[in-house]
Amino acid sequence: MKSIKKLIKKPVRIIGERVLDLRSAYYIKRNIRAKNTGVIRIGFIVQMAEVWDKEVRIYEELRTRADVETFLIVVPPYDLKTETNSLSYENDPFFSIYPEAIKALQPDGNWIDIRKSNPDYVFFQRPYDQYLPKPLRSTELVKYTKCCYVPYGYAGSDVFNRGNTNLPFFRNMSFVFLESEYMKGVFRRSFNNRSMFKHQKYETLGYPDLEVYFDIPSRDEIKNILWTPRWSYDPEMGGSHFFEYKDLPFFIKSHYSGIDVVFRPHPLMFDEFIKQGLMKQQEADDYKRRIREASIAYDSGTLISEAISRSDLLITDYSSIIINYFLTGKPIIYCKADYELNEEYSKIESCLYVAEDQQQIESYIAMLLNGEDPLAEKRKALIEKYRLQHIGAAKRIVDCLLSVS
Repeated sequence: MKSIKKLIKKPVRIIGERVLDLRSAYYIKRNIRAKNTGVIRIGFIVQMAEVWDKEVRIYEELRTRADVETFLIVVPPYDLKTETNSLSYENDPFFSIYPEAIKALQPDGNWIDIRKSNPDYVFFQRPYDQYLPKPLRSTELVKYTKCCYVPYGYAGSDVFNRGNTNLPFFRNMSFVFLESEYMKGVFRRSFNNRSMFKHQKYETLGYPDLEVYFDIPSRDEIKNILWTPRWSYDPEMGGSHFFEYKDLPFFIKSHYSGIDVVFRPHPLMFDEFIKQGLMKQQEADDYKRRIREASIAYDSGTLISEAISRSDLLITDYSSIIINYFLTGKPIIYCKADYELNEEYSKIESCLYVAEDQQQIESYIAMLLNGEDPLAEKRKALIEKYRLQHIGAAKRIVDCLLSVS
């Protein structure tokens, strides 16, 4: 009996996936054909202020358009420890910026029924339904609205393509606005044999998040150093060097007077390390205390654009923010990951100071603080190519949406 179950398990799974594809194809086709002759309503389901910068320019551009209404639905944070959504909005930054934002969790304890808002489009922040309450997941919203997505991070390596092309989420998207032609090719290869693909729109109109970085001014000398360690040591998708370089900010602070050091770990880093048994809660608390006592700034809440704007040099593990920082023209010391970068990030890597140990990092810091930056002109040349690709992205995305309605 067990051998029979094992034999039919894969065919049953494949049939189940195809049924879900057909379901999504039906709804997407129906929603795309629906035309709105009145006010177009566009919603944004938001949960993480840290990645709102990927959509905010689209949101603000929409607010300038006639016959368009926008609204924000704020979902409480997802707690990795309990694997449930929090029931509290305490200190949620969205409400201070947008007083008109709507709470997904209603006073009666139920989740909002977004259908009552009659949205024509809804944007998602991340391609993971499991972090959202069931009524706000793409599997539900695809039934009555056009679901949209802008990547919450710029893809820099093919090792992340499984998550970047997460089928249970992307089969429900009507519009996906991708960051590069390279990633458009990845999506095409992943989905072109699936029934919903022919009804979906995969567009490369530029990456709105990048527009603000081209004109961030640079100082003539380095006064502020930003360190952004990654959150995981996973063999395939990790790349963190936190434990290897945990004393680096203290070294910089003790060797270079007048230099401000900012420690900005990935928001999930300490929780993930504790969950994986790499450190205890007390050890995490002790490290944060050491950071504070050394007058090193611990940045855990500002928008990444603000952190980038204030700093003059980035020291980072693999991260989607590398391209953001790169476009400012400021130097980057890249703590090399074990996995290969994709075509897009490989171009950028050739303009970075690549370090494989702390001694190399210290050497690059000394060189740059001495006013030597041999890769500066190479960075400028590549930045100009990206400028043509990304400036005006938000406007082009909005024009695309409104041309379909």
